[in-house]
Amino acid sequence: MICVGISYGQRTQLHFIYGNLNAQRCCDKILRPIVVPFIHRHHLMFQNDNARPHVSRICTQFLEAENVPVVPWTAYSPGMLPIEHVWDALDRRIHQ
Repeated sequence: MICVGISYGQRTQLHFIYGNLNAQRCCDKILRPIVVPFIHRHHLMFQNDNARPHVSRICTQFLEAENVPVVPWTAYSPGMLPIEHVWDALDRRIHQ
């Protein structure tokens, strides 16, 4: 799995997550080391894709405890996520 954070004018480094992603690994490998510092450093709001590990109670409570504002997001609307356009562009560049 590949993880990256984007916002207007900023992005995180590309991170590779090996193995299955459950809620605890999401907190330990993505939210704590990548998302929370990026959000606080740039004064942003967090938007996820409503994948089960991302919206689990563990992750939700973790984000609340870290004072990370989360954009409310309707389930089953992944086409509206800005990151989907980045993944599409990356896929096209790789497969040229």
